[in-house]
Amino acid sequence: VGSKWDLSAVNSENGTISVYENGKENMPFIYFDKENATGFTGVNSLQLNYTLDESAHKLTFTPGAVTLSVSGDENINMIEALYLAALGQCTKYTISGNTLTLYNAQDEFILAFDKQPLVK
Repeated sequence: VGSKWDLSAVNSENGTISVYENGKENMPFIYFDKENATGFTGVNSLQLNYTLDESAHKLTFTPGAVTLSVSGDENINMIEALYLAALGQCTKYTISGNTLTLYNAQDEFILAFDKQPLVK
């Protein structure tokens, strides 16, 4: 809570996809405050509700709002679709150093994020 996390990798049917391959411009991220999570998918802004149980490392997201823009870049659209779908599947998380990793109910890796320093 209170940290910005840049999306670094997503899991797909074809394996892990590094988000940095698409460059740092328009980097997808998520930011957690005490009440909800806001972020950017690479194309659209999002706001989601979440439930966090720090002692059990459980994290779930519930529907919120996502803007409806479309990118002309197929890779960015694919990352966005995988990112949004994975958030809906999230049940668990781990934090190791500056890396936040999200997992589904089958304990499969779905998303990885790198913590970013907040600039005031």
